[in-house]
Amino acid sequence: MGFYNADKGYIAINGKSLEEYGPNALRQMIAYIPQRPFLFYGTIEKNIRYGNPQASFEQIVEAAKEACAHDFIMELPGGYDYFVGDKGSKLSFGQRQRIAIARAFLKDAPIILFDEATSGLDYESERLVLQAAEQLIQNKTALIISHRESGVRLCNRKIEISSVR
Repeated sequence: MGFYNADKGYIAINGKSLEEYGPNALRQMIAYIPQRPFLFYGTIEKNIRYGNPQASFEQIVEAAKEACAHDFIMELPGGYDYFVGDKGSKLSFGQRQRIAIARAFLKDAPIILFDEATSGLDYESERLVLQAAEQLIQNKTALIISHRESGVRLCNRKIEISSVR
């Protein structure tokens, strides 16, 4: 995401070195789903809308459906107008992950970065997150960092790193 420069070699996107992109341009090309997704104080709609501030409400609903989040959202009082609390405290971890994935669907970036996105999830939440992830990465480049085998089953190429220095 451009926070650090490579010590050796370089990373290229579309034939251009990362250094040739400005930080904003680079970050616009990447949707990031972290281990602990950050939700902002506000409604579910507002939190999904951060993926694309110009999105229509219909596009937000579609992104939530693709992220396997629409059903649980509709069960909450107020649906998309439900306040998630500070950092999403009123939602389960799996629900927060699916909101983050809905945000990524709405952003529609060509590169998806999952950083331990299934870590700490129960079986059902993990299944829903992986189902949504499978749809999200279609026709995109996805970098999936995971300690769990289930987290990388969507990959067609795996790099195993046994220790980091």
